Amino acid sequence: MTELNHLTPLINIALFASALGDKKTILVPNQRLAIQITRAWGTTQLAEKGAWLAPSVYAIDNWLTHCWDELHDVHAPEVSGWARVSGAHNQYYWERAIHSCDSDGRDRHAKLAQNTYDTLTKWELSPNHAQGDSPSLPYFKRWSSAYEQLLKKNKLVSHGRSWEIIANAFQQQRLTSLKGICIYGFQTIPPLQLRVMKAATLDLIALDRGSSTCLDTKKMTAPKTDTHALSEVQSVEAFPHARKLRCVDGDAELVQAVRWAIHHVKENPLQRIGIVVPDLNQQINQLQRIVDRTLKTESINIPVNFSAGTPLARTPIIAAAFKLLAFYENQKPLNFWIQQLYSPYSCIDSLPLSLRVDTERRLRKSGRFNLRLDDFCKAISRSATDIPETKEVELSLAEIQDNRPQVQRARKTFSAWSRMFKEHLAQLQWPGYRVLDSLEYQQNRQWEQLLENFCRLDTLGIEVGISRALKVLTTMALEETFHAQTPDAPLQILGLLEAAGLCFHRLWVVGLERNNFPKLIAINPLLPAEFQRKYAMPHSEVERELWIANTLLQGFYDNSQQLILSFPQRRGEELLEESPLLWTVAPIEYAQIVPTIEPTNDPKGAVPKDHCHWSKESNVPLNARSEKPRGGASILRNQAICPLNAFAIHRLLLEPIENPCQGLSALQRGTLLHQAMLDIWSKWRSSDYLRQTPDSVIAEQLNAPIKNTLWKASKEIHCLRGPRYRQMEHSRLHKLITQWLEIEKQRDPFEVSHLEQMACIKLGGLTLRLALDRIDQVG
Repeated sequence: MTELNHLTPLINIALFASALGDKKTILVPNQRLAIQITRAWGTTQLAEKGAWLAPSVYAIDNWLTHCWDELHDVHAPEVSGWARVSGAHNQYYWERAIHSCDSDGRDRHAKLAQNTYDTLTKWELSPNHAQGDSPSLPYFKRWSSAYEQLLKKNKLVSHGRSWEIIANAFQQQRLTSLKGICIYGFQTIPPLQLRVMKAATLDLIALDRGSSTCLDTKKMTAPKTDTHALSEVQSVEAFPHARKLRCVDGDAELVQAVRWAIHHVKENPLQRIGIVVPDLNQQINQLQRIVDRTLKTESINIPVNFSAGTPLARTPIIAAAFKLLAFYENQKPLNFWIQQLYSPYSCIDSLPLSLRVDTERRLRKSGRFNLRLDDFCKAISRSATDIPETKEVELSLAEIQDNRPQVQRARKTFSAWSRMFKEHLAQLQWPGYRVLDSLEYQQNRQWEQLLENFCRLDTLGIEVGISRALKVLTTMALEETFHAQTPDAPLQILGLLEAAGLCFHRLWVVGLERNNFPKLIAINPLLPAEFQRKYAMPHSEVERELWIANTLLQGFYDNSQQLILSFPQRRGEELLEESPLLWTVAPIEYAQIVPTIEPTNDPKGAVPKDHCHWSKESNVPLNARSEKPRGGASILRNQAICPLNAFAIHRLLLEPIENPCQGLSALQRGTLLHQAMLDIWSKWRSSDYLRQTPDSVIAEQLNAPIKNTLWKASKEIHCLRGPRYRQMEHSRLHKLITQWLEIEKQRDPFEVSHLEQMACIKLGGLTLRLALDRIDQVG
C-alpha cells in the first residue's frame, strides 16, 4: 500500500507563505481548513528546518474564543465576574424566558428564537430594530427581553455581546493589536465579526475572491440578476476543463461518483480526489455504505475522510445507551424490546440465541403495541426454564423494575443523575462484553466528556426529574457531533462549504439540480421578510444565494485539475432540472471518464459473491422416525397450494412474524368463539334442548359461558381487562352465536357425541393428527 504521508497538501501554501512568514494571523471559516493550512505549512517548514513556531491559523469562532479567554487572563474589568453562556445553559435560559412570557410557549421555539437572536447580534442589530407586521415578531421581542434579563441576573453574556466586548478591548488597547489578519475561504462574514477584525489590526487583507467581497460591505449584497440572464453569470470559456453529467437519480449519482473516485485512486494513490455533496449531513450514512461496498468490490483498502460527522446520539453505541436508560419509562413499543434482545451492547447479549428467539415469539404473541419492563422480564423468565445463564440478567432487570417507581418520582441535580445513569449502564454491562473497536472507543470517550458537560448544568441551581434529565442529555448528544479520527486519505468526501478553499487533482460535485444549487431562500419566521432583505441577512435574498453558489463553483474550478458537475434527473416521481449555473458547461458521458466501469442504475450495486450461498437438493426424504411434521389436515391443504410453503411450515417449522394489532386479532377472536361454543355444547349436548328452550332463555344462558371465556382470556389478553372493551366483545360474541344457533335449529335432529376429539390418520408414511371440534350423531 502506498504511504499516505506522500500525499500532496490540500492547500496551496504559496498563498499564505508571505503572511505566515511575517507572523500574521490567518482566519478561516471552519476548523478543517485551519488544520489543512497548518499541516501544509508544517510540511514546507519540515523540509527547511527541524523546528518552527506554530502558525497563527484559526477558525473564526475559535479565534474569538481565544480573545475572550485572553481578556479573562489579563483581568480586564469589562469581563470581570462575567461568563459567556453556551450550549445547554443557553437552551435552558431561552426555554425559561419563553415560558415566563407565554405559559403555553413550547420548548421547540427555543432553538429558533436562539438562532434568530444570534443572527441579529451578528448583524449588529437588536430585536427592537425589527419593524413590520409579522405576527410572531411581538412574541420574539418579549422572549428576547426576558432572555436578556435572565442573562444579566446571572452575570452571563451572549456570544454576540462577548464579540462586542472584544472589539472594544482591541480599540482600547486592552488586547494587543495584531500585526495583520489574512482571511481565506469566506463567502459571508457577519458585520460584527468584521468589526472585531478591523479593530484587531490595521492590516486586514483577503487571500481569495470570496473573502475579498466580504471586506467590502457595499458588495455584500450581490447585484440583481434576472433568471433569464443566469447564462451570463459564467461563460463556457470560464470552465474549459469542467464537464457536466446527467445521472438517472440521486442514488445512481452517488454510486457513480464513488466508483469514479476509487477508480482513480487505484490508478494513482498519491493524487487528491474529492466528492462534494451539498446535503452531506443527510446522506452520510448512505455514502458510507456505498464507499465500503465499492472498496470491497474493487479489492482496495484505503481510509476515506468524511467532513460531516454523525450526531453522537445516533452512533450505535450511544444510541444503545439511551435505549437502556429508557427502561425507566412506563411503556415502549414492541420493536424497542425486540431490539434490546439482539443488541450487542448489554448483558442481554449473553443470553442464548434460542432463548432470545423464544422471548421474541412470546412478545409478539402478546399482540400488544406497547409493553412495560415487567412484561419484558416475564417473557424472558418464561423462556428461560432451567437455563442458568439467565439468572444474572433476570436479577439486573428485576432490580431496575423494583427501583423504577422511586426513580420516576425522584428529583435530583444533573450530576446526581449522571452518576445514576452510569450506575444503571454498568448494571446492564453497557457497552457489552466484547472489546470495543477504534470507532466505538472514540465514541465512548466522547460520551464520558458529554456527561462531564452535563454535570456542569448544576450551576443552574435546579433539580429535575428523570424525564427532564434524559431530555436535556439527549439534546446535548444530538448537538454533539462525532468525527471519527482517521489518517489523511487521498479521497475526501465533503460538504459544499467544507470543500471551499481546498485543492484537488480531481473533484466531483453532485446534486447540482435547480432547487438545490443555488440554495432556495429560507425566510426566518420570527422576523419580517422585508427587514431581513434590507440588512441582507442569511438566506433572505435570491441574488445573494446565487452569488455564493457562483463563487463556490468558481473556487472549485480554480482549485482542481478536473471538475465533474453532476445532477440527478429525477427524485422519486419528480423530474428535476440542472442548475442554471451549468447551462454553459459542456456535457460528458460516464463511460468517457471511467471507461473500465459500466454505469449502473442500481444504487445497491452488485451483491458480493461471498454474501451468497447456493444449495441445490432435488429431494429431501422424510424420516418418519426422527422427524414428525407439525400439523394435521393443514399439511395436505398447504401441500396442494404450494409445496415450498408446505416444506417451510411443516418440515422447517417456520412461522410468520406476528405483528401487534389494535384490540383483538382475528386468531384471538376465533379462539374466543371456539371456547364459548365448547362450553355451550358441553351442557346442551343435543338439538332437542335448543328447539324446546324459549329464545329468551337461550339468550340468557349464553351470557354465562361467554363471560367465563372472556374472564379466562383476560389473564393473557390485556385489552379484555377493561370493562368497556370486554362488554363490547361480549355483545359481539352473543350476537354471532345467536345467529349461528338459528342455523343449527334448521338442521335435522342431532346429538353431540364428542367434543375436541383427537384422531390419527395414516396416509402412506405420514401420520396426520386431527383435532375434531365436534362430532354429531344425526338421525
